Amino acid sequence: MTCPFERFNLPTVRAFTIIGALLFFSCAACEFDRVTVDSDSLERIAKLKNGAITQPTSVQAHYSLALSLEEAGLDMQAADAYHKVLQLNETHGPSLGALGRLYEKLGYFTASYRQLMTCVRVAPDFPECLYQLGALLQRDGSNTGLQQSLTYWRRFLETAQNHPKRAEVQRRLNEVEAQLDTALDKAPSSTDVSASAPSSAPPTASALPDHSNVKSDEPVGKLNPFGQAISEAIAAIRKKDSPAAERAFRRALALRPDDAGAMAGLAETLFHQKKTAEAQSTISKAYEIDPKNAQTQWVFGLIMIKTGQNIGKALEAWEALNRESPEFAKQVGVTKTLETVKKMREGKQPQ
Repeated sequence: MTCPFERFNLPTVRAFTIIGALLFFSCAACEFDRVTVDSDSLERIAKLKNGAITQPTSVQAHYSLALSLEEAGLDMQAADAYHKVLQLNETHGPSLGALGRLYEKLGYFTASYRQLMTCVRVAPDFPECLYQLGALLQRDGSNTGLQQSLTYWRRFLETAQNHPKRAEVQRRLNEVEAQLDTALDKAPSSTDVSASAPSSAPPTASALPDHSNVKSDEPVGKLNPFGQAISEAIAAIRKKDSPAAERAFRRALALRPDDAGAMAGLAETLFHQKKTAEAQSTISKAYEIDPKNAQTQWVFGLIMIKTGQNIGKALEAWEALNRESPEFAKQVGVTKTLETVKKMREGKQPQ
């Protein structure tokens, strides 16, 4: 039988040692445990909260707390902390971008759009806001949304020359341009339209409907059905209720069948229920759809390594995750695992 780590030119016994290390770290960093805040993070958060209390007007103190809360997966508390930063400095680009990111993650797409538009108005070249806004509008899927996304993708490429996500943005810009070209090819000719359309044809539907009517002081509002399903899945994960999480992810995918993030969530809940074959096929499909999605990279590597399938490709996914989303990679244990693999390749014993 050929050892899957043969390409590392390591003895078979060392290869099995690497597999054991991978399994140990990936198990220790599994998604269910990731939402349970570890003692070191709790201690760091407590110190930062104390710092924010003793320095109530310090933007940096509140921003550091917000970052730490978000890294720990405490999204709602992080959002409150980012709001506090913006009360102190309403033009703080990083906090506007972070709130846009958190709102989108939770399914509050209108609120996300509002925050990100504010960000690009007060900080026109802030890469995080340009990236998040382009992604949000691309996800909207309408022709208007796709066309608007190009504006922000192009501005990102013009201003963020050395950003680690530059290659991804170029790829996504090319995808949107191809998608719009295809839609144009399928559209009826101008003569056909003029002959059949009423003289007062309604304008093209806006991306993210109703966003233009949302005022800055209005509440976020209810989650849309997709966001509600994802929210319920996250709540079920925190309770370690895999069947409920599975049902919620399936409901989300019924609304958006090609959402790679929801697919990755479903694959992981299936894997925790020992539905291994479906978990493998689901995460493989998600990784094929969006190999740049951080959650997809993480779960693909986790499942493939634990099942001993496509280990080389799984490590490539984790290496990409560590390169493109270093904070997330560190949080889920990927960085430490890759360091162990590197030491094994070099013939060193891990510390």
